[in-house]
Amino acid sequence: MQRLIVIGLFVVGFVVFGFQPPVFSQETQLPDAWLKEWNNPSPELRPLQIVHGYYNEDVAYYRDLCGLGGVVCNFGPKGYLRDEAEWKRFVDFVRRAREAGLRIWIYDEDGYPSPMAGGIVLDGHPELESMALVYDPTQKDSFAVRPAYEFTHASNNYAAARRYPNPLHPVATQRFLEVTHDAYRKHLGDELFGQVEAFFTDEPSLNAVNIGQIPEESRKNVRVDDPLDPNLKPLPMVPWCDDLPELYRERYDEDLMSQRKSLFTGSSEQDKKVRKQFWSLIAELNADRFYGAIEKWCHDAGASWPTFDKINAPLKLASSGHSLHEELLLGHVPLDGNKLTILSRMDVPGLDELNSDPRCCFWGGWKAAAFPCSAAILGNKRLVMTEISDFSQIMSGEKPASLSMMEAACAWQAAWGVTEFTLYYGIREREGNRLDTVNGDVHEFLRNRNIADGPLAERTHKAFCGFIGRMNSILREAIPVRPVLLYYPIDDLQEEYLPMAEPLRLEGQTPKMKSIIESFDRLGQLLTGNQIPFVLADDRLLETVVGDSAYHTLLIPRETKLSASTEKLLEQFTARGGKVLKDQKSQPIDAATLKHEIVTNHSMPNIQPTNDFVTLGSFTRENRRIHLLVNGNDKEYSGVFHLPQGTWTILDPSTGKITQSSSENALPLKLTPHQTLLFMESL
Repeated sequence: MQRLIVIGLFVVGFVVFGFQPPVFSQETQLPDAWLKEWNNPSPELRPLQIVHGYYNEDVAYYRDLCGLGGVVCNFGPKGYLRDEAEWKRFVDFVRRAREAGLRIWIYDEDGYPSPMAGGIVLDGHPELESMALVYDPTQKDSFAVRPAYEFTHASNNYAAARRYPNPLHPVATQRFLEVTHDAYRKHLGDELFGQVEAFFTDEPSLNAVNIGQIPEESRKNVRVDDPLDPNLKPLPMVPWCDDLPELYRERYDEDLMSQRKSLFTGSSEQDKKVRKQFWSLIAELNADRFYGAIEKWCHDAGASWPTFDKINAPLKLASSGHSLHEELLLGHVPLDGNKLTILSRMDVPGLDELNSDPRCCFWGGWKAAAFPCSAAILGNKRLVMTEISDFSQIMSGEKPASLSMMEAACAWQAAWGVTEFTLYYGIREREGNRLDTVNGDVHEFLRNRNIADGPLAERTHKAFCGFIGRMNSILREAIPVRPVLLYYPIDDLQEEYLPMAEPLRLEGQTPKMKSIIESFDRLGQLLTGNQIPFVLADDRLLETVVGDSAYHTLLIPRETKLSASTEKLLEQFTARGGKVLKDQKSQPIDAATLKHEIVTNHSMPNIQPTNDFVTLGSFTRENRRIHLLVNGNDKEYSGVFHLPQGTWTILDPSTGKITQSSSENALPLKLTPHQTLLFMESL
């Protein structure tokens, strides 16, 4: 596989983060540049704090006391995008942040989801509102087109109940870019705007689906900008735009309007064909008219910027952020059309992980990381972002996440390929919270890391940011190694998906849909729990990698119907030595099969005994193999790490300690609760 192209993000200067680095043996086997960054990670390797307008006026606070590398900021909170005094305050903050050496990302919304621009996009332009085709068989005229607002994410989120622009309407996206992105460029000016790295787009979707209501105790406190119609009947719906019938006819030479009932019901091959064609078209329109339009704006805006020589790539203002419900496979069709297709149009695709219990990776959280990381790998990109927080812990009445949980929660995502960590962790929320550390004494633990004196909460944050920086000093420019492919059966999901008036649930779908999703989830869970790194691919992406010898095994979920063209790709794959494993009801793929066909036959790194809560990530960098192991459990793991024969440098990003292994290929392994270790091949 060709070396991945890393998208350059603009970084100016080098900042010393106010503490003396630990002293290590000269026999670390790390290249000098790596060791320098390990000892004192530069801003590009550190997390960014999401501040949403309530930023600390002392910008050095983020750098010196908290150890951050930058901020994700936006206009506000007063008079969103309209108040000139607030614009001056924002511009002044960005200027001082850059003078302090902090990186700048811009969050593109007032709350979420994007692209409402706080309601400005639809202000005076109701024709740009998100629309849905609804189906009511009890009526003489069963079909109607109406605004997609009630019963959707636009009216059921934690930010505001607000009508939503139509991502399928090209003018809606252009207006969003005009009132948001153009406004930031105008007010910041060329010089300052030229130092912005990325725009963060938050949870956009096609919107025309009922994904359920947030808890009532939270909903009653959500601001309502646009009143809801209490008499509106909930109905099955699909996303709509005025030119869909015309585009459908151009693409398929068929009339959509005479076949639209098939979008809602029917089990014939013709019904499924219509659904597949419709959702394939929707996915392409979503990718082009929304994600692609933002991507193009960012590239055009950054086209004249200089080259970032460090990673030898053209500097571009990056489009980034994350979509809605990466982990809900059933929601991929109505929310996106095709999750991999839309994520491939982000320069820095991302996810959000609101649960800082690192065990969530093995409870289905792996899917949240698998989709953006796969989109990046298969798109020949390296950077992947995460929006990480302990929202789940706090909303359930638990204490904020401990330092060790925060580290492991980010490390399992780094094992998947995440590089950019944007934080919703409240800094001072950790004040007085007992932290689970290596020796149980947080004060002694932080003091041993040579962290500057300061309040406990800031010292905790600084220790956490140092952990991320050290981990990134080894991994951010490394290439993920994912030799196993898991087929993303989006064509089958498009064929089988049946819209429903009630909140989306698997119980309301066809038996085949249930079987496919259950098989996909089980295969991903087996691979994750058996420490086998993998990447997702649909037909389009499979075509680009089927001849690449970096991939040796392909897993197909149960009941997946492969097209003739896909079957031909699989013939090419097996002809060059690849192995195709099909999950079948009569012969399901199990852990023993995976171990034999993948780990044993290809001499892949593995731990013994296998543990469901240990994540393995594999990488290469400058001809060195690198492996990341994360214990997501709150219990110690003891076993053996089987690696190729050689000497391995072992790095602990939490303590900064670097040691050398023996030349044996079976290393005794002990991982304390939530511990992360890096294993780097010594040359």
